[in-house]
Amino acid sequence: MHALARHFSLLLRDGAPLQFGDTFLYTKLYYAEMKGEFVTVESYIEGSFRKYVNNTGDIVLKDGSEIAMKAESFVHYSFVKSGKQLIIVDLQGVGFVLCDPEIASSELYDESDGIYFCAGNLSTNPIETFFVQHKCNKYCELLSLDKP
Repeated sequence: MHALARHFSLLLRDGAPLQFGDTFLYTKLYYAEMKGEFVTVESYIEGSFRKYVNNTGDIVLKDGSEIAMKAESFVHYSFVKSGKQLIIVDLQGVGFVLCDPEIASSELYDESDGIYFCAGNLSTNPIETFFVQHKCNKYCELLSLDKP
């Protein structure tokens, strides 16, 4: 999930028009083994932690600020760039540095009845919830995102 969310954040960073300004970036994730268990470790992010969009697709930060609008446009962007197959949710972090994402996908189960992206995938519910609450803004327009 982290690698996919980071991929989308890098796509946005490299493809956004200059007037978009700052974009989100996920920290690097490190994999290790400790006492026979596999673990992941993210870089420490210093500052005031905020949640922008939670894993249910609810928009948490609704103050009309630049960062709030960019968080919504990033979720919308992930939906469009994935061919409307998924959205990155649980956007949280410090400023434009994000960590610990979740993914909601249009299909929940793979061909062997495994859940795509683990048990945190709430499938179409967060997608529907997000787009009921989301109002395209100037950042969606700068990215030429289709209205769902």
